[in-house]
Amino acid sequence: MKISAILAGVGLILGFIAPANALDIPDGWTPAQARLVVTNNLADANKEIVIETNEWKVIFSLFYNGGIYRMFDKVFDPNQQDNLACGPWYSQGGIFDYDIYLLGSQEFMTTVGRNDSPARATLEILENTPVRLRVRQFCHPRLNNGDGPPGDPFIELDMVEATTDWTFYPIGRVNIKFDTVVPEDWNGIVSQGPGGGGKGINTSGTTVTATNGTNFLYPWVTHGDTIESSTGGWGPVQIADRVNQSTLELESSVGSGTNLDFTIRRPYVTEETISIHADGDPNPEPHTSYWQGGSDGDPLYDNGGYGDKFRNDYPPVQNDYCYAHWTRSPRGYGGLLAFNEVYAGANFAVFNDESYGDLSYTQVGRYEQFVYQEHHRHFMAHLGTENGQVLPRIKSVADALPYADDYRHPYAEARTGTLQTGAGISAYGYHIPSGAYHIAADVNNTAAIAFDAMRGGSVASALTYYQPAVLVLGLDVNDLQLDVKLSQDNGATFEELPHSWYNVTGKAESLELGGAGRRLIQLLCPIPQTAVGANKWVLRVSGGPVNMIDFARFAEQWLKTGCGFCGGADLTGDGNVDFSDLEKLAEDWLAGTG
Repeated sequence: MKISAILAGVGLILGFIAPANALDIPDGWTPAQARLVVTNNLADANKEIVIETNEWKVIFSLFYNGGIYRMFDKVFDPNQQDNLACGPWYSQGGIFDYDIYLLGSQEFMTTVGRNDSPARATLEILENTPVRLRVRQFCHPRLNNGDGPPGDPFIELDMVEATTDWTFYPIGRVNIKFDTVVPEDWNGIVSQGPGGGGKGINTSGTTVTATNGTNFLYPWVTHGDTIESSTGGWGPVQIADRVNQSTLELESSVGSGTNLDFTIRRPYVTEETISIHADGDPNPEPHTSYWQGGSDGDPLYDNGGYGDKFRNDYPPVQNDYCYAHWTRSPRGYGGLLAFNEVYAGANFAVFNDESYGDLSYTQVGRYEQFVYQEHHRHFMAHLGTENGQVLPRIKSVADALPYADDYRHPYAEARTGTLQTGAGISAYGYHIPSGAYHIAADVNNTAAIAFDAMRGGSVASALTYYQPAVLVLGLDVNDLQLDVKLSQDNGATFEELPHSWYNVTGKAESLELGGAGRRLIQLLCPIPQTAVGANKWVLRVSGGPVNMIDFARFAEQWLKTGCGFCGGADLTGDGNVDFSDLEKLAEDWLAGTG
């Protein structure tokens, strides 16, 4: 058996020194470990999903409408005492959330709690590998102030369903696919009754009184809704106030009547915002601002008042595509939210860290009474800190904009293989929901993708690529047969890519990525602005026979445990490198790519 010959060479191979790498390290970048650790606690009491690296930690919980309720900067706060997503046990979100308002500043949010029950919220892990995690959050926005009916203080808004697909990369990038729809079973009717001997209403002037079991509280009838009665021969009339669970006041008078039928509809919303929420000053007023924020269109200015600080009206707010929210010194944290699609209708942007308790926000929104419109949007968020080895520094809009510009100008060229098209994939094979380029390998199990900092000539000046991810399809090779090389001279020469420069999934994780023969690779280094013309970077991924170089890599990992992919040396998928992997290596020795 080949294994005996291989064992005989272990001593020699353990002393093997690979040739010096000729790749130029990008300026300002130092190789550092960046691996995701995911803990699925959905079956436990807190119903959580925990995602973390050495530098950051994020926790989702179904008791917070499926949203993020705890977030930590582990560089600045290694003991995880400072919950950046509000708290300690109340949260209105972190990184991204969506808020919708009914008349009277009744705010409903995709992240809020702690709730007594998850209600209809769900959390689902779509994909879980050391390279990235994808989580789906489904919910109805819930009332944020806890003033809902007894037993359901954070009542759900029936007229909107929100689905958020979160894709986390260990370098702190978060790609977000966000959809809100009007549910199929929502017909615009909040409450109704047949009158007569059934549920009905009595009317006198501007006052409506419930009768025969009608209750205006539990279906959450509220001002801004309209009411009409066919037997009364009037309506629709806008409701001015819900006085209590059995009495409404109307904007205008209606005819008097008893045991009338009624239909209450909800035709409008009055405001919506896309927000970055975080903690603030928990002390009694006056609060001290611990955070700052701003947008790319114009800094959010201090109007001299206490609380909200609004952006100027020109240039138009809807053209802004990057918002940042960051801590004041000495804390290190900062984050951004970049928009893929124009936010049509947006007419204000605001920052606040003083009006409320342990709460701050930077947000953009639409303020007017309007018929609800569904959202189908994509965002990119990025976590940051100061003095991190992996996380970038995001302490201003200027820090945030290069990441947003990279996100909004994807570009790649297929040198070998085929860039993919289809649902969610924009030009140049870029899959917007997950933030990865998709390319299919050729018949020889090879894919090569080129990156041009000038983005094919579509930008005025070169843009850095920040740790691009590439999903390769049709690459059915064993882990040690995987050959990853990089060219920094537009494909003229290729060098072996050090493992410290990238993360890659193993063969055993292909199904997590949607099918056999799939590999996800993320560069951990940026591709600099100099990657243009003859200096374009080309990433080549292929399969080949197992040889002495592969054996050297294997020897470097020998007898390691709990090492995940283990540099490709874990051939059995158990996270260890031992004799079972060595036996598999012997089977593949010089056997080709099968």
